[in-house]
Amino acid sequence: MRRPGTMPSMRRRLTALLRALGILAIIVASVVGGMALALLAAGSEEQQTSIATIRASVRPDFGGHVSVYVPIIDWRVQLLDHRAPASIDLEVLGVDRARAGRGVSSAAAANRTLREVRAETHAIVVDAVRRGAVVAAIGGLAGALVGGAFVAALTRRRRHLAYALPFGAIVTALVLVPSLVVMDGLGDRRVNVSVTGAGAEELPRVLRFAEQLLYVGDEYEGHYRTALRSVANIASFTGRPAAADTSSALVFSDLHDNVFVLDAFRDFAKGSPVFGVGDFVQVGAHVEERTAPEVGKLGSEMVAVSGNHDTAAYMASLRDAGATVLASRHDTTHVNGLLVAGYRDPLEARAGSDGSHPLRVYGDEYERQWKDFLDWYDGLDERPDIVLVHQHGFAHRLLDHLKEEGDTHRLLILTGHDHRPHVHADGPQVIIDSGTLGAGGLAAVGEQTASFARLNFAAGRVTSVDLITIQPLTGDATTKRTQLG
Repeated sequence: MRRPGTMPSMRRRLTALLRALGILAIIVASVVGGMALALLAAGSEEQQTSIATIRASVRPDFGGHVSVYVPIIDWRVQLLDHRAPASIDLEVLGVDRARAGRGVSSAAAANRTLREVRAETHAIVVDAVRRGAVVAAIGGLAGALVGGAFVAALTRRRRHLAYALPFGAIVTALVLVPSLVVMDGLGDRRVNVSVTGAGAEELPRVLRFAEQLLYVGDEYEGHYRTALRSVANIASFTGRPAAADTSSALVFSDLHDNVFVLDAFRDFAKGSPVFGVGDFVQVGAHVEERTAPEVGKLGSEMVAVSGNHDTAAYMASLRDAGATVLASRHDTTHVNGLLVAGYRDPLEARAGSDGSHPLRVYGDEYERQWKDFLDWYDGLDERPDIVLVHQHGFAHRLLDHLKEEGDTHRLLILTGHDHRPHVHADGPQVIIDSGTLGAGGLAAVGEQTASFARLNFAAGRVTSVDLITIQPLTGDATTKRTQLG
């Protein structure tokens, strides 16, 4: 038999429990809301690094991460994710062009700048975390007081206001302490870079080219793609129908780490063999090796030799990506039935482990190098149909050498280095200089046009060469065909 008063007592207890939980929920919500509002209201803080001014801010975010934003070119580089309920945003406000230029003047300088930027970025993140913790703590306590006052007014019991502050302090600590533990370990975590925007791959690259690209932005790649599309739409340069057995191959050099052109050029090169004649990178820094997987997969097959800016590490990365890298006397390949040989640039061979090496030599040293190149050619087991050599000075030395020897073997010498696209024919031997695919690299944006060459095959031989020049800032493209005998 149920005892009198049992059910009303249980209802009162349940009601009291629900009321207490409601009061706690209001105060917790007020604390968390106060912390979030305080972070949003705190704004940002500017700090000066070795090469840039950076604005740092902390904002509430359940998907916490650390990111860098460069507004003038709309690049956002997300460095790493974490589980704390806040994100740290770093915004590049301005770049000291002189300091940045000195910072990438060589491979050693670029790698040193990379380390400095990472250390400075970590210090800025630490400062932002500390500042955000103080602001969030103040906001949490203020939120607790507001929530306590609301509950006191709602229940007409002032003691709730007295309880709110210590309870709010506990809630604030429960949120902040784990978050600080997580963020304190950010410096020990490996940076995993993900990018939205124009396609940057690393913070130093963003800082390095921010000012040069001030007036270019996302239109650069779009204009480049438009120019290539206009070239592709030209049905015939000669006005004659194409023969059934015709095909083509593309030749480029001097990319100089200009990542903006790769997507458009990759689409243009689909189905065609591609020859890469050196200077894929700018300073030989390890960070530049990240373009190798994309470069190595250009066209139906990629054949490459190094240039004076390249390193053994980058060329190995190209080989790992699937490219045929011609690096020794015995390295040859066949493209469209023609025998291809390539010469490893002597300055690439001198690159150190950090990519640092001289980019040019003079006098007796240069003379020794081109003589070594001629000895290499004379020592080949079989006369090639195509030779790849980056330095155009070597190409002209070979042309003169073959003329002096009275050599009548038909030979195409693919070269670059001088950034001037041109075709130079002297009897059966022809020099094809493809210019610079990357318009001299991002540091030369607006100063140089981009260019590459297309070899047109028919009946098992190259019958003509198209030199294609592009103005990436406007999307204009021109093509000049040279018929070969």
